[in-house]
Amino acid sequence: MISIIIPLYNAQDYIQKTIESCIKQSYSDFEIIVVDDCSNDNSALVVQEFEEMDPRVHYYCNEKNMGVIKTINNGLYRCNGDYVLVLGNDDLLDYRHLEIAVNKIKGQKYSFIYFSSNLINENGDVFGVRQFDDVEGRYSLFARKNPINACGTVINAKYLKKLGGYPEQLGYRNCGEWYLWIELLKFERCLYVHEVRSYYRIHSQNLTKKLFNKENIRSTKEYSLLCMKKALDLKGITVIEKIYYTFFRLLYYLKMSIIEFIA
Repeated sequence: MISIIIPLYNAQDYIQKTIESCIKQSYSDFEIIVVDDCSNDNSALVVQEFEEMDPRVHYYCNEKNMGVIKTINNGLYRCNGDYVLVLGNDDLLDYRHLEIAVNKIKGQKYSFIYFSSNLINENGDVFGVRQFDDVEGRYSLFARKNPINACGTVINAKYLKKLGGYPEQLGYRNCGEWYLWIELLKFERCLYVHEVRSYYRIHSQNLTKKLFNKENIRSTKEYSLLCMKKALDLKGITVIEKIYYTFFRLLYYLKMSIIEFIA
């Protein structure tokens, strides 16, 4: 079984399409766990209608607003699947996504498998592709950026639960995926799947856009530096690469400090 966790917050315009893209999957052995982070729009009503119609849909609500990372973990505690897919409340899955994912990961020693994404706008129209790197044999990529597309990624639940879920202990409400991939790779390798793409929605309210406003520059800098440093512990990174990326991290620190000062 695959457990699809959808952290929900004020997505009344998109959550119906998101859940429909899950329900219409060619692979049917899944559950959908929607965790509402105290929305103040009609998102809950939309989800509860699905819950009444399909026993695979489950709705929960946080007691207070907690941010994305803790909201995902609240869903993880309720999961029954062997694999976990965390889906944005405005993103979509191709109808073959779960079937292809299961065929790739079942019985294999992968911590997670990941995909590229089609970019869609508010109306669901495709306008581009979010292409990502195949990191196999290139773990040094994690020392300079997050090279993994979270949209559509399928994680081995056993390893995710061994870690205690997404890294809320870091103290970042809405950041944690980059760090998580590095942690997961300590168990087994990952696989890039090119047969199908998820659909990542770009609009004015994207969380990733909000993270890069002026007041969040400092936390973005701190989190990125933490992940860059942690990545150097991954297997296969050479001494020369470690030296290079230590200097790279210093340059990043200086650049972000200047941006923070100007802001």
